[in-house]
Parts: sequence; C-alpha cells; structure tokens
Amino acid sequence: MIIVRSIIAYGAPHKQNTHGAHGAPLGEDEIRLAKAAYGWPQDAKFLVPDEVRAHFAAGIGARGQKLREAWDQRFAEYKKQYPELANEIETDGPARASRRLGCRDQALFGRCQRNGQPGLVGQGAQPGAQKIPWLMGGSADLAPSTNTLLNFAEVGSFEAGNPGGRNLHFGIREHAMGAAAAGMALCGLRPYTATFFVFSDYMRPAMRLAAIMELPILYIFTHDSIGVGEDGPTHQPIEQLAAVRAIRG
Repeated sequence: MIIVRSIIAYGAPHKQNTHGAHGAPLGEDEIRLAKAAYGWPQDAKFLVPDEVRAHFAAGIGARGQKLREAWDQRFAEYKKQYPELANEIETDGPARASRRLGCRDQALFGRCQRNGQPGLVGQGAQPGAQKIPWLMGGSADLAPSTNTLLNFAEVGSFEAGNPGGRNLHFGIREHAMGAAAAGMALCGLRPYTATFFVFSDYMRPAMRLAAIMELPILYIFTHDSIGVGEDGPTHQPIEQLAAVRAIRG
C-alpha cells in the first residue's frame, strides 16, 4: 500500500489544508499569496509561458500536424476512388444531415410486438438497421436479454479483427458505454445502448451530459417492471423512472 499525504490548496497560506479550499474560491488576495509561494507572476491571469507553448508546438503540435496532413491526403485519394462511401464518412456536409433519421426511420426503433413479445432493435428493426449503415451499438453484456443484437449476415461484431463490425460488446460497464456512445454521436454515427432499466443509475452522468449536448443517442432500457423475475429486488427499478424523466430531452 502506498499512502500519499497531500495538502489541498498547497501554497495558499491561509486556506491550505482546510475545507474552505474545497467548496469555495480562494479569493483574489489568497490567489496572489499562492502565486507568490510558487514564484509565479502575481498579476498574471491565464498565463501560459512562451517556453510551454514552444514545448507543445515542437512535440504534440508538430506530430499532430504531420498526422493530420497525412490523413487529409489519404482521405482525398479515398474520396476520388469511393465518392459515395466518402460522403458517408464526412460529418461536415450532407452526410451529417442524413444522420437525422426521418419519421419513417424512427418508427423502426419504436416499441413493436413480434410473436407476442416486445422487441426493439434486435427484433423489430433489423430491416431498418440494414438501411442505416452508420447505426451501431450494443449492450452492457445483456444482448440476449435486451434483444438488441443486430443479426443480419454482414453486420458482425466490432473487434480487433473486424473494424467494420456494428455490434459492440461493452461488457458490464454502463457508464463507459454511455460515454462511448456520446463520442460516437459526436463523430456522426448513430449509436444505441441497451441495458436493464435499473442500471441507468450507472449511466446517468454520461446520459445527462449527452442530453445537455443534445446528442442523438438511442437509449434502450428493458426490464422496467417491479417484477422482473429471479434476480430479485436489486434488479427492480423503482426511482429510476423519475430520475430519467428529470433529465432534459
């Protein structure tokens, strides 16, 4: 075991190692004293020294520029050879607008019935998923229970040997699943996630940020009853409905 004894607000002479440095701003006078303790210019605000700028420019800046230029060149060549596929990748042009599902497409992801059982992506929307190549997602290790596995022939699973797969196996990590979905939505994909409703507790921080950002993520929650079978009270959502309704959108 490694124990590191730290001091909150180290360098602020009157507030270091106190709760006042946690829940409230230090204040102008204390900030000046803290800057003096560090040998920092007391009147400077948001100061980035020239040495720091030069260091970043020589490292991340130079590497990033070379990688970006190489990517732009590769994509320009790809676009000449495959203009329609390139249009699907681009997120600043018509392809981005096309990622807004129309009413007919959205109906594919609504609640439906098949053989007397409720189904969502996995059962009712297989045809729609085939028509929307940028739709991809998965569940938190619950695909057989949530019926959200895309199962047409060419879809496959996203993994090291198959980067074109569209089924994502997130594992039992709902918060990471929600965060990954937000990243995919920002890249122009249309992601969906799925888990039992009670586990929305773990996803809520990621869901709330995505809602604030107005990201078009499909959240699928199943087993939303208070009688969900053998798993017992730990899997029975009680307060989750109120909590999710309180999130905008």
